Amino acid sequence: KMSDSEFRTHMPKMRVLQRLPIFLFSLLWWIVSVNASNGTVITPSNYSLILDSGEYGLAISGESELFRLTKVVSETEEVIAVGRSYDGYDWETLSTSGIINFTCNNNVVCIVKIPKVNDGIYYQIESINTQASSKMNNESIAATFLMQTTFGQTRDTISELLNDHNNNFTSWIQTQMNEPIWSHREYYRKR
Repeated sequence: KMSDSEFRTHMPKMRVLQRLPIFLFSLLWWIVSVNASNGTVITPSNYSLILDSGEYGLAISGESELFRLTKVVSETEEVIAVGRSYDGYDWETLSTSGIINFTCNNNVVCIVKIPKVNDGIYYQIESINTQASSKMNNESIAATFLMQTTFGQTRDTISELLNDHNNNFTSWIQTQMNEPIWSHREYYRKR
């Protein structure tokens, strides 16, 4: 147990320790910002990061990730996708303007040079989690399956697959195989 005098002696040190995480975070952010302008590897997170002109190393995306580099024109609120890396692939140029080029090596990092821009125009990089957006609901899965296995899906056939067969493709295929065989030519001649 500390006496009052010991407590008063150690109190300023404790206040410094309480503020230390904020200081370290600020210092780390400053170091990352300075190093980014010197070509350090940038890994996008769930927020947009605005890039000044200069050369940057951009990390390759991981599985189910999309990293996107866009050019933003503030005045017209136009957003132009100029580059992307998705599912672990190297960065690739999207814009036909040819202003942005990526030099990739070892499937780890790609180097990009951001050109000088006028006021109101800037480049930003962002990460988009595609895992959540790529999950299809049962109706979409049923529609895709029917589109690939029939002459096209209808709301009735989707409903049949979901309700009568509990979205079980094997059951649906077995039902289709048990249907009587009919000839298109025979049907056409009867008309």
